[in-house]
Amino acid sequence: MTLTWTFVRDSERMELRREVDPTSVSLEVSGTGGQRTFGFRDHAALVAFQAGFEQALAHLGWQLESFQPERRGGDDRRTAPRIPDRRGSLELVWSR
Repeated sequence: MTLTWTFVRDSERMELRREVDPTSVSLEVSGTGGQRTFGFRDHAALVAFQAGFEQALAHLGWQLESFQPERRGGDDRRTAPRIPDRRGSLELVWSR
């Protein structure tokens, strides 16, 4: 499965793609300036590079627009009405 992060800045668009497989060692970056593939010695190096790359993008004014695949399912819990505290009352665990 391919993971895709889409970043935007003004009218510019950039996509970062890599496989979900923990043995994958390449990151594909495509955007207005073309496409480039970065290769790494191992998956940890790939993830570290991607994190730094995303931080640099944010510093330069890019914003994360989307992530694919969307893996959340079901209803959005943020829109559901809140009910009173359903955990019950808290009781003192130790005696005074």
